[in-house]
Amino acid sequence: MDFLMASFALLQHERLDIYHEFCRRLAPRLVAVNVGDESATLTFSRRRVDRVPALRQPDIEALTDVGTVLDVIDARATLMEAILNDRLFLRGSTEDLLAFHDGLMAYVHGAVRAPSFPWLLAEFRAAARHRRARAESQRAEPCGRKA
Repeated sequence: MDFLMASFALLQHERLDIYHEFCRRLAPRLVAVNVGDESATLTFSRRRVDRVPALRQPDIEALTDVGTVLDVIDARATLMEAILNDRLFLRGSTEDLLAFHDGLMAYVHGAVRAPSFPWLLAEFRAAARHRRARAESQRAEPCGRKA
């Protein structure tokens, strides 16, 4: 979840107004985000987001994979399509999920307006390519042989 935390810090530094709006929309919720094999539990106040240990049931859970995140970013899929095709799982009360949607929209509006976000997204894509290549090479190794 380095990307997620880095994106929050970047948004806070470059678009503080939108960062505060994003936080306000999700406050005072506890949100668990799982993307592939990475996870983070986040707590929101009206002016900040912090990563915290998962000590209780979150108000909102979001579970997906890196490919789905990139498909949504690249407009190959909408959030609704990802949900309907079981590529994005969301759990929470109706009120909490509406707040999640509103917070996510604020986050996206900030991301497209933050000058450094394209660089951060390029880093995310590079890390995704690296993980995918490593997984493919591990699958290609014959059983019992060490590289």
